[in-house]
Amino acid sequence: MSLRLSLAFVSLLLYTGCINLQHPPVKVDYYQIEYGPLGSPASEPLDVVLGIRNFTIASTYDHDRIIYKEDAFKRHAYYYHRWITNPSAMVKNALLKDLQDSGCYRAVTPIPGGMIWDYEILGHVHEVSEEDLGKDWTAVIDLEVTFIKVPPKESAKKILFQRNYHYSAVCEKKEPLSVVVAMSTAVRELSVKLQQDVYKAVQDDVKAGKTPEDVKTSFNKNFGRR
Repeated sequence: MSLRLSLAFVSLLLYTGCINLQHPPVKVDYYQIEYGPLGSPASEPLDVVLGIRNFTIASTYDHDRIIYKEDAFKRHAYYYHRWITNPSAMVKNALLKDLQDSGCYRAVTPIPGGMIWDYEILGHVHEVSEEDLGKDWTAVIDLEVTFIKVPPKESAKKILFQRNYHYSAVCEKKEPLSVVVAMSTAVRELSVKLQQDVYKAVQDDVKAGKTPEDVKTSFNKNFGRR
């Protein structure tokens, strides 16, 4: 059979549907960082509003692909295992919910939003990855947080602290699902520490801003005659 006839025969088979070159779609698994409630801290509620802006993230991780590293200076990405959304959004939403659930503040709101806030949290994700450099796989989260006081419009914003939160957790198995479980554990530990730091910063700032008259009024309110 000549080449021309062979091509004509294949074209006929394709046209009549006798040859199906389509492959079934490949399943892609999507993962979400999640964990149980942290529990209510034994802290006195503070009459302030916290605002949290959308976190920024290093360009290496600014997508839905789960990044892993097996060697120094090298990064790889899963194709069939992905985050459900950008990891910076997942981390920010988890911390936002934890602060809201804590009951330590009058309100905690995302920025932009419809509320006026007294303090705001800025975050930058330096790393959110799987490390395969040792005998175990490890999930790593590295977040830089800037905590700012927002005074009246005529005054400049004041940075109360800027800190780096680096947490990791060992994966039970060498598989993507275990990586996500370990990442959730690491983010939870980060959230616990961040809540402690934020509460202390607000508490100290509120105390520092009180005048002697404020202290006297507060004392009479809590311990004076009723």
